[in-house]
Amino acid sequence: MAAPPKIVVRKALEEDYEAVLDITKEFNLGADYLYFQYTELINDPDSSYYVCEVDGEVAAFEGVSLLDDNNTLMARSARVKDKFRGQGLLNQIRKKIYEDYKDVPGQKRIRNCCANIVRLVDSATFRSQNRLLGTRALAIYEPLEIVQLQQPDIKDYPEIKIVDTEVFRILFENPELASYLFPSQFFAVISWFFDPLTSNVKHIQKQRPHVSLSAALARSIERLNSDSNTDKASLVSRKQETESHPRGLLIVCAHYKTPDMIYFKIEIYGEPQQGHEESELTPAIFHGLKHAISIVKEDGSKVPLALGLGAMNADILQVCKNIVVPFGFQHGKMGAFECHNFFEQDFEKLAN
Repeated sequence: MAAPPKIVVRKALEEDYEAVLDITKEFNLGADYLYFQYTELINDPDSSYYVCEVDGEVAAFEGVSLLDDNNTLMARSARVKDKFRGQGLLNQIRKKIYEDYKDVPGQKRIRNCCANIVRLVDSATFRSQNRLLGTRALAIYEPLEIVQLQQPDIKDYPEIKIVDTEVFRILFENPELASYLFPSQFFAVISWFFDPLTSNVKHIQKQRPHVSLSAALARSIERLNSDSNTDKASLVSRKQETESHPRGLLIVCAHYKTPDMIYFKIEIYGEPQQGHEESELTPAIFHGLKHAISIVKEDGSKVPLALGLGAMNADILQVCKNIVVPFGFQHGKMGAFECHNFFEQDFEKLAN
């Protein structure tokens, strides 16, 4: 009788780079960020990444990042080599995570973000162990060599103001703004998601987002923070504001590089005014794409641009999709992405 395989779970090392990338070469239809982010991720002081070896072969990989006032372990980068699927190797990693974090103060819930094409989303076992917190509508377009971006006529469009990531402290601290922009009570940047807490600003900054506001949202921020300090209230010049509730758009752009493409995602938060959806969303998308093109030019590696769009619901996303089509983007096989799903599991379940 053959001896049972020897399974070892340990912290990932820099020298595991090639073995980890060999686990799954077709991850996310070729859009694997680990090629360029592996070293940064495993050396992040707020994170722990692990490999699972089977008889000395690196067969699985996953990490967690401590977020949300140390109450959340955000699961990241789960990979299992095809020939080892179904053997519970990620469970082995998570038992190790439990041992390493069980004495760390905090609620320590486990959270996962899965696109609808990820196998776990349709797994009955996964669904039975995880609560669905919410979804965001998502569309991803094929890598495009040249973006046909023409200067639109923006004389009738609201101005877009680029702001520093410190604006999130204002948005998170004000209950009215946070409730309006983040009704699901979480905030996503690419596939990371956070509770709207000021302690998460440092984690958001690691994604190097490009952040902008519509003029309507800037006015809402000014009005709701009129009694705050001058720096917070100076996002726009003082104007008489008659709106009783927040309105306008928050636009968050972030990207990562893969061997085949630069993936750039434009996330839209807030709701355009009814009847003015296209006129409010067009400048937001346009400014996002201008930044995307600058990123591609700055990179200089000649890899094409793939575009992602994220919105709170399918209606807003559809308007965004109509806006980007004239720029040359096509769905192709990447049209399989339709939403991001956000799940949560009790920390203690990792022990079983």
